[in-house]
Amino acid sequence: VGATYRGHRTDAGPISRPLGCNMAVRREVFLALGGFPSAFGPRSGAKISSNEELATFTAITNHYSDECVHYVPTAVVHHFAPLSRCTFRYVISRSTVEGTSKADIRRLFGSSVMAADRTYLREVIGSSVLGYLARAVRDRDPRSLRAAALVAGSVIVTAAAHFTRLARTGLLRPRPSAGIARTLRAESTHQ
Repeated sequence: VGATYRGHRTDAGPISRPLGCNMAVRREVFLALGGFPSAFGPRSGAKISSNEELATFTAITNHYSDECVHYVPTAVVHHFAPLSRCTFRYVISRSTVEGTSKADIRRLFGSSVMAADRTYLREVIGSSVLGYLARAVRDRDPRSLRAAALVAGSVIVTAAAHFTRLARTGLLRPRPSAGIARTLRAESTHQ
């Protein structure tokens, strides 16, 4: 499984959206920016986060320049992906986390930082879905059900980002569960 995609730079040079699986940053750059964005938290157990590299490199390019982050195609990464990450359940879980993290990135850096995501969704995911669907019909290839995973993942990322953004701005207030509501009522009568 490759980490680059159609439209990704193929030669060495500046990029705006590096991949987090293999990156090197000069120490003085991290010190100038206050270190790695720990607000996103480590991946552990059921609580996972995403987009730490996007936050890091957006801060770097905002502070220095758009030309200071480079893609090096000769850098090789061997990254183990367990079988559990090859399931539709994982796609749903990961997409939810991705959407929540995108809302946090947008809150920190503004909506313009999401321009690359909108272009990727429109140009890469959109055409890939059409290609997979055409192949599924033409070749009767069940592996082409990847289109469903792409569509589901894209919808979930978008929904999770919007829901998180609304919830964190106070425009959307989730209703407490019945148990929590009973506890709140009980506490208010005792005060």
